Amino acid sequence: MSPLARMSSTGAAAYPAAMFEWTEEQRMIRDTVRQFVESEIAPRRDEFEFGDTPPYDVLRKLYKTSGMDVMAREQFKRRLDRAEGGGGGNLLGGDTRSPTRGRGRTASPCR
Repeated sequence: MSPLARMSSTGAAAYPAAMFEWTEEQRMIRDTVRQFVESEIAPRRDEFEFGDTPPYDVLRKLYKTSGMDVMAREQFKRRLDRAEGGGGGNLLGGDTRSPTRGRGRTASPCR
């Protein structure tokens, strides 16, 4: 029996007692992903597993169905705004400042 088949409707494991209880939001995400996998991925499993077709169209549909496309656009926009504002960040969320800045050292090897 698969781990998914052993889950109860509340998200707690059907064997042994669960160590935590899923929130309503977590259960909604789980149910959405489960329904998507059953309807969109499972019927095309062999095609994805053994065929030459990349699953890009299915991934785009998953992002749109779950709202991840909107979340990703919003996060990208926030990072872009922060980078343009000179906050020391870059588009990937890292720090663009010198690693030695602020530690009393200069960036050059000569003092």
